[in-house]
Amino acid sequence: MPRIRQYAEKYSNEDFLREIRSKQGYYNLRTQEELGNAMGLPKSTMRKRLINPESLTIQDLRSMIRVLNLSPVAVLKFLGWSDKAIKSAFGE
Repeated sequence: MPRIRQYAEKYSNEDFLREIRSKQGYYNLRTQEELGNAMGLPKSTMRKRLINPESLTIQDLRSMIRVLNLSPVAVLKFLGWSDKAIKSAFGE
Protein backbone atom coordinates (compact mmCIF):
# COMPACT_ATOMS: atom_id res chain seq x y z
CA MET A 1 0.00 0.00 0.00
CA PRO A 2 1.41 3.39 -0.93
CA ARG A 3 2.50 5.51 1.96
CA ILE A 4 0.08 8.30 1.06
CA ARG A 5 -2.98 6.03 1.32
CA GLN A 6 -1.68 4.36 4.45
CA TYR A 7 -1.80 7.61 6.40
CA ALA A 8 -4.71 9.30 4.62
CA GLU A 9 -7.09 8.83 7.54
CA LYS A 10 -4.56 10.17 10.02
CA TYR A 11 -3.91 13.23 7.87
CA SER A 12 -7.61 13.93 7.35
CA ASN A 13 -8.15 13.82 11.14
CA GLU A 14 -5.24 16.23 11.65
CA ASP A 15 -6.59 18.58 8.98
CA PHE A 16 -10.03 18.50 10.59
CA LEU A 17 -8.59 19.31 14.03
CA ARG A 18 -6.53 22.11 12.48
CA GLU A 19 -9.72 23.54 10.97
CA ILE A 20 -11.45 23.34 14.36
CA ARG A 21 -8.58 25.14 16.13
CA SER A 22 -8.52 27.81 13.45
CA LYS A 23 -12.24 28.47 13.77
CA GLN A 24 -12.02 28.44 17.57
CA GLY A 25 -9.61 31.35 17.35
CA TYR A 26 -11.76 33.15 14.82
CA TYR A 27 -14.88 32.87 16.99
CA ASN A 28 -12.94 33.63 20.19
CA LEU A 29 -13.60 30.23 21.80
CA ARG A 30 -10.20 29.97 23.48
CA THR A 31 -10.57 26.72 25.41
CA GLN A 32 -12.13 23.32 24.95
CA GLU A 33 -14.49 24.22 27.77
CA GLU A 34 -15.77 27.31 25.92
CA LEU A 35 -16.23 25.27 22.75
CA GLY A 36 -18.02 22.55 24.69
CA ASN A 37 -20.32 25.08 26.34
CA ALA A 38 -21.19 26.58 22.96
CA MET A 39 -21.97 23.09 21.66
CA GLY A 40 -23.80 21.98 24.79
CA LEU A 41 -21.18 19.42 25.86
CA PRO A 42 -19.30 19.11 29.15
CA LYS A 43 -15.55 19.83 29.14
CA SER A 44 -14.58 16.17 29.63
CA THR A 45 -16.69 15.02 26.67
CA MET A 46 -15.35 17.79 24.47
CA ARG A 47 -11.79 16.82 25.40
CA LYS A 48 -12.46 13.18 24.48
CA ARG A 49 -13.98 14.20 21.15
CA LEU A 50 -10.97 16.34 20.26
CA ILE A 51 -8.46 13.66 21.28
CA ASN A 52 -10.24 11.12 19.10
CA PRO A 53 -12.28 12.97 16.46
CA GLU A 54 -13.65 9.70 15.09
CA SER A 55 -15.67 9.40 18.31
CA LEU A 56 -17.77 12.41 17.26
CA THR A 57 -21.44 11.56 17.04
CA ILE A 58 -23.61 12.97 14.28
CA GLN A 59 -25.19 15.37 16.77
CA ASP A 60 -21.75 16.53 17.93
CA LEU A 61 -20.67 17.09 14.33
CA ARG A 62 -23.86 19.05 13.58
CA SER A 63 -23.31 21.22 16.66
CA MET A 64 -19.68 21.79 15.73
CA ILE A 65 -20.61 22.80 12.18
CA ARG A 66 -23.28 25.18 13.53
CA VAL A 67 -21.07 26.77 16.19
CA LEU A 68 -17.83 27.01 14.19
CA ASN A 69 -19.26 27.36 10.68
CA LEU A 70 -16.85 24.70 9.43
CA SER A 71 -15.91 24.45 5.78
CA PRO A 72 -17.93 21.81 3.90
CA VAL A 73 -14.74 20.61 2.22
CA ALA A 74 -13.02 20.03 5.59
CA VAL A 75 -16.03 18.10 6.88
CA LEU A 76 -16.32 15.96 3.75
CA LYS A 77 -12.61 15.14 3.81
CA PHE A 78 -12.95 14.15 7.46
CA LEU A 79 -15.85 11.88 6.49
CA GLY A 80 -13.66 10.13 3.93
CA TRP A 81 -14.41 11.87 0.66
CA SER A 82 -11.54 12.19 -1.79
CA ASP A 83 -10.52 15.47 -3.40
CA LYS A 84 -11.69 14.11 -6.73
CA ALA A 85 -15.14 13.22 -5.37
CA ILE A 86 -15.51 16.63 -3.73
CA LYS A 87 -14.55 18.43 -6.94
CA SER A 88 -16.99 16.40 -9.03
CA ALA A 89 -19.81 16.90 -6.49
CA PHE A 90 -19.34 20.66 -6.31
CA GLY A 91 -18.25 21.19 -9.89
CA GLU A 92 -15.01 22.93 -9.01
